[in-house]
Amino acid sequence: MTAKTIENLAFLQTCESMFGSEIIALFEGSNYLRMSDFAYAHHNHYVLLLSTISRNTLDKARVLLSDFPTYYVHFLSELEFSQYPNHGLWQFYFRQPVIGKNPFSAKQLTTEQVFDGIKHSIIQIAHFTRKHYLNADNVWNSTWAIRWAPWILELLDYGVIRLYHYIDSNQYPMEINELFSYKYPDALIEIIEKLKFYKTQWNNERENFLYDSESLMELLIYLNDAIEQYLDLLITHPMFIIESKKIEPKNNIFQDDNIYEQFAHALSDELKDELLFLQLSGSQARGEATQNSDVDTITVIKNVDTNTLLHIKSSLLKYPGFSSYVLSENGFYAYPPYRDYTFRYGCQKIFGELTWNNTVNIADIRDGVRHTVITIAQVAREYYLRGGYPMRSIASLRWQAKLADFGCLRLFPLLYGGDYLDTRHLVVDYFKENNTVQTILDLLNNPDEWRKTCRQELLTGERKSIDQRLLLINQFALEILTKLNLGG
Repeated sequence: MTAKTIENLAFLQTCESMFGSEIIALFEGSNYLRMSDFAYAHHNHYVLLLSTISRNTLDKARVLLSDFPTYYVHFLSELEFSQYPNHGLWQFYFRQPVIGKNPFSAKQLTTEQVFDGIKHSIIQIAHFTRKHYLNADNVWNSTWAIRWAPWILELLDYGVIRLYHYIDSNQYPMEINELFSYKYPDALIEIIEKLKFYKTQWNNERENFLYDSESLMELLIYLNDAIEQYLDLLITHPMFIIESKKIEPKNNIFQDDNIYEQFAHALSDELKDELLFLQLSGSQARGEATQNSDVDTITVIKNVDTNTLLHIKSSLLKYPGFSSYVLSENGFYAYPPYRDYTFRYGCQKIFGELTWNNTVNIADIRDGVRHTVITIAQVAREYYLRGGYPMRSIASLRWQAKLADFGCLRLFPLLYGGDYLDTRHLVVDYFKENNTVQTILDLLNNPDEWRKTCRQELLTGERKSIDQRLLLINQFALEILTKLNLGG
């Protein structure tokens, strides 16, 4: 018996003794299950499904993980699992738990759910890959690109390549070598071979990335090209249907601020006919920007390749403070429905026209809210469980609060026949009876005071304020999911 096996057995026994009858199932996990600051420090991944998750549960988990510092555990409550977004169900379907029974095994994973999973994975990979590529001149950004790369490679492997193989053959390959026995086009075989190379040679390649920025750029371009090729397969699949309906974003904003018109013209000059659509998003579009706010845009172009990315990068360099979330035309039409609100609300059109679903689908909005609250709960728990907070935990808290605001709270009235909440003032008024929501909004409305308190505590070794806020996020998620579960 190896040392790793002995440690794993000790870990499993400790889980059973600590959580006992609370455990529904414990799965062996993988790096693609999560995004966090802790993703690369821990080599043993698990998903622990518990009947409930309270502060007592999380405090016991803190003790568990302090005894097993190289282990990572993704904690889910039964309530969260019951409302887990369709695009993530494949993560549980293709594995058996090492403790307990798989509550999903009795269900059939539908082709639609597999498609949702691939779309979600592609959009995630596209976002992180292009973000890092377009900001590669920033040393800090390049450092983060190297940190994120193992997660992106895992997601490409499990969440795109193997899932598409399952659709194509009705078999989910447990080993990457199984893919090579299938008669794929040469271009796809090349993608799979290169993926295997990067994953098996990661330690050596990581050293190359640190000293040679060109090799890092090659990795990012490979990832970009891989997902675009799989998008081509996806949208030509018989299961994939595009309904062309007119999008109706807010009015063109050229007349409101010349800087956006200038940026649009600069981008158009670089991309020519490749530029299809440009939209202002984030705080600038919502009218909530401060002097320090960035200018966030969404760019849709016909094809995203090395050439077009370089043109976009050239335009961004001329406009400091501007950033762009880049999608190909295929990527735009394959965009997961639960994230449609990204284009529909809190945005303003700058340039172009696209056809898109103009009808609000309440089921998709509901899935979007579920995805948001489960995501922020997981991030909050990761910080809480590790305890020794870095300074960036403060920035993460603000990100969690912002995501709760525009990814959940502003959408919530739509689920019950109301209107989208355009401003934070409307959000405050709508949820005036909910103290949890009001405290979260306070993180956005009065950031200086709590940031100062948190920073001072970090410098003195305290963690009470950050603990309270992370537990608040966890409580918020459970409250929202309970409300959704009850249909109220």
